[in-house]
Amino acid sequence: MQREVPFVAHGVKQVFYQNHIVKPVLDHLRLSLDPNNLDAISGIAPSMYLSREKVSQHITSNSMEQKTANNLLLLLRFPGLKPYHQGEILNRVEHIRNLKNMAPKEAIKFIRKGPVKYDEFLNMDDRKTITLHKEFLIETLDVLESASEKFTRVEDFIHFIDTIIEKHRDMEDLKKNPNADAVQLMTLHSAKGLEFPCVFIIGFCEGIMPHKAIENAEDQKDRVNANTYAEALEEERRLAYVGVTRAEEELFISSPKKYRGKNVEISRFLKESFQEK
Repeated sequence: MQREVPFVAHGVKQVFYQNHIVKPVLDHLRLSLDPNNLDAISGIAPSMYLSREKVSQHITSNSMEQKTANNLLLLLRFPGLKPYHQGEILNRVEHIRNLKNMAPKEAIKFIRKGPVKYDEFLNMDDRKTITLHKEFLIETLDVLESASEKFTRVEDFIHFIDTIIEKHRDMEDLKKNPNADAVQLMTLHSAKGLEFPCVFIIGFCEGIMPHKAIENAEDQKDRVNANTYAEALEEERRLAYVGVTRAEEELFISSPKKYRGKNVEISRFLKESFQEK
């Protein structure tokens, strides 16, 4: 997107920044710039244990009668709200106000680990008790932090995101043209059955291929079913094989030295292929 290279992302229905895990974090940042952004207020409502729909209705019906510089304050009169909950809303308003004075990465960490406790909110959701799912949540938010590193102002980061969302719409138009001269982006799973003259596989390192969940299982394999671990590892190996056999003429495989600030090893699958050499 940044280099204006046309592309089509298969299997992607929304931009990363519109992901249901990521969006509430960005909604906090948006509210630091515009405290009356109704969509953003609705977006953070669940993290305050309030109904998204009811919050939207309440603010819409009350904002015309009660003019305020911060529509979040209208929630203080939300029906059935208890005193301690009112205090939480006042604290949230203050925290959001401080975000715009932070660097984006610092602000995201503040939302995740600071007084807002967004990570804790996600972990308390009973539907997210599966270990792999929890790892996915953490990874997703780590990616968001990494994406914000090169920005010094929240305003610039949000402007960048809005540009990305707009370009994503252009990509959707490209999808309608099967002969479009564009890079085809897809996961290994969605590449099954397809072939291309030239293929690039990126992130071919430990923690991605095989996935970190396999690595964690290996550390605990005395406590888990050994067959389950072996089967999971072989499934990852088969997936790697699917990737490399998509190439008809040229195959490029890349492995980063660092991933999310940490040193990583080249995938064991690639090392095993060249063991004798």
